[in-house]
Amino acid sequence: MSLKDLFKNLDDVNSVLPELIPADELNLKELDWISWYLSAPQFSSVRVNTIAFSPDSVVDQLSEQLEKIATLFNKEPPKVFVHHLLPDCVIISPWKEANLTRRNKEVIVDKFCGLAVLRGSPVFAPGVKGMQSDVREGTEVSVFADASNRCKRGFLREFVDNSKTFVGNGVVKMDRYRLFNEKELPYGIAVEITDTESKVCGVELPENLGILQNLPSIVCGHVLGVNAEDNLTVLDMCAAPGNKATHLATLMKNKGLIIALDKTKKKTHKINKLCAQLGIQNIRTFAFDSRKSIDRFREGVNLSDGPPYTPECFDRVLLDAPCSGLGQRPVFDFDLTQKEIESFPLVQKHLFSVAVQHVRVGGFLVYSTCSITHAENEGLVKWALEKFPQIRLVPAEPIIGKSRTVESGLSEEESKMIQKFGPPSDCTPDTDTIGFFIAKFKKVESVQHP
Repeated sequence: MSLKDLFKNLDDVNSVLPELIPADELNLKELDWISWYLSAPQFSSVRVNTIAFSPDSVVDQLSEQLEKIATLFNKEPPKVFVHHLLPDCVIISPWKEANLTRRNKEVIVDKFCGLAVLRGSPVFAPGVKGMQSDVREGTEVSVFADASNRCKRGFLREFVDNSKTFVGNGVVKMDRYRLFNEKELPYGIAVEITDTESKVCGVELPENLGILQNLPSIVCGHVLGVNAEDNLTVLDMCAAPGNKATHLATLMKNKGLIIALDKTKKKTHKINKLCAQLGIQNIRTFAFDSRKSIDRFREGVNLSDGPPYTPECFDRVLLDAPCSGLGQRPVFDFDLTQKEIESFPLVQKHLFSVAVQHVRVGGFLVYSTCSITHAENEGLVKWALEKFPQIRLVPAEPIIGKSRTVESGLSEEESKMIQKFGPPSDCTPDTDTIGFFIAKFKKVESVQHP
């Protein structure tokens, strides 16, 4: 689905998305929506591995790195600081200026690589699709994303196509023969980016220092309310690639136990790899479908043996549910159809029904998505409160995102307890983010089974 397909009616976006987006958000003009989707969040956020590093030391290290870059290119260095409410989150401001004059030579990258560049990444070799024949290592180039996937790999002339999208300028670090050598797959940085169209500031992080993580995702970890003192048992039901699970482990200082589930070994391998990188020791991963992770009749369950589990084994449950991803930005287009978008709430409700069973009485369940659609977010909360009298909605604190209005289908009191990140946004770390939703529930009594 293209952006034009999503916003077909130029005069009234209300007639296009009535079922997808809450009514109080539809006062945005179509241009505002498209501008929001096409633009990258300008602030970068680093979730610090506080088991090994202090946030202040990370601020110093990144500031020194960026000052060297700023001196090299005669720029003012961006500000780096600890977030005012999230003590393990370091914010990197965007560059104040960027030299976006088009260079005489160009490099064409695939759309995923182009989106990564807009978020501050260099161009890695596998993402390169085309490079002019006379471009050499050290050549200054403009980088364009092949948004419509029309450029053939190995293309050696200027790529003339209306869909190619400028993402930034840089310096080539890898010649053509290395990039398009059929005998071996290329790896490493192909183009070092000097200026991006988004002005987002890219940094190099030592492996164990922490990870680049979207701010709302970091907020989500804090909302679950874990600590190192209570020897908590935690379940992350859809855990890959492990960003949130390892955050919880860090907040718990490697104490207690976290069970991280995802459907395939390939996904759990990613979690294990990130655990090794960050020195995480209290996570156990299992390749398992969370929809089947409850067995009311299983006896003698040891959590470390793996699922399925008997009900009410966990103090905390995180359900970062599979979703449409309609909060991700920047985007060039949407790969989902309307029918596919509307299918996600069914999966989310199934998973939520299982999640409620996993939580102990007195424990907490956090539900999150990286979507901005009503049915996946406020609609699910309303459904959950009606379906499960055993749970109560509680404030998703610290509340950094927006609260919802009564037009979301929730009461005014309930609307103040949830938080949502999305358009419109001004240029602050708390508002210029991806789209995201967080709700928190407390279980007050057991689920009764027939």
